[in-house]
Amino acid sequence: TILVDSDHYGNGAKLMANDEKYKNFVEVIKLEEIDTSFTDMESLFHQDDRPEKKTFNDAVKFKNSLKETKINDVTFQNFEKLFTNISS
Repeated sequence: TILVDSDHYGNGAKLMANDEKYKNFVEVIKLEEIDTSFTDMESLFHQDDRPEKKTFNDAVKFKNSLKETKINDVTFQNFEKLFTNISS
């Protein structure tokens, strides 16, 4: 299973996965199929939790801050919805 944004590249991956050649080998789930408000990975985060930039260093900084900081309930609920959906 591949999880993709609902952008041009995600749409392309979804089309390819629906091709007969790949249909039985890969599943592509667009975030908007789980919740229409999930357009990209950043949309899963409450604004208070969202990193300022989309860089590796910012992602690591955010991950490390989770040891000390509680995430917003909206962020938690969005990821709970995501994980519940892809694990079913």
